[in-house]
Amino acid sequence: MAEIIARRTTFDSKVVTLWSDGDLTFALGRGIPGLRFPRSALGLRAGWLVMGEVELYDASEVAMLAKAALESAKRGELPGELRARLRSKIRKERQSGKAESGKARGLGLVPIWAVLETDRDGKPTLRVWKLPRLIYGGLAVWHERGTFEIMREAPPRSGTYAPTGFKRKTLREVVALLPELRERMTVDLSSQDAALKAKVKALVGKGK
Repeated sequence: MAEIIARRTTFDSKVVTLWSDGDLTFALGRGIPGLRFPRSALGLRAGWLVMGEVELYDASEVAMLAKAALESAKRGELPGELRARLRSKIRKERQSGKAESGKARGLGLVPIWAVLETDRDGKPTLRVWKLPRLIYGGLAVWHERGTFEIMREAPPRSGTYAPTGFKRKTLREVVALLPELRERMTVDLSSQDAALKAKVKALVGKGK
């Protein structure tokens, strides 16, 4: 009888299990949609490759990861070669218009979560991901009670965050908003700069 030999959690907190016979499932033995994983030595090798990478992927991407891992296992490839295979696949999909816009990895982002609150079992109930300041100017992703929300630090470097009004149920949807928000921030800063220049010009004019 097969036994669970490894458990990992996806980026969006879904449990993935590897079984001793090489099967790969979600928690409680639930099948992974779009995936028929071989119960064999090959499946076991591929499964361990998946276990090493799955924490960087959403549950909806596990099938894609597992299929790439199977191909790598057949070729005897190492984890680094699997990552290269996945990067190539995502790049091709983006170029062909098939990939969903706004993937964190597609935007060159690697989420780093800081846990702010946990329940009595130690499971995070509130965590925050501060986005790169030079690119997103004080924006952060707040994850609480199953909702992802984009927050903004105000005033800058204060450590205090205020809602922007953007909320979504999945991280993928939130990250898809980031290019638009970045563009808005650029426009806002340009407007503020123009307004400041106009104010300075007016003051200089009065001083003459």
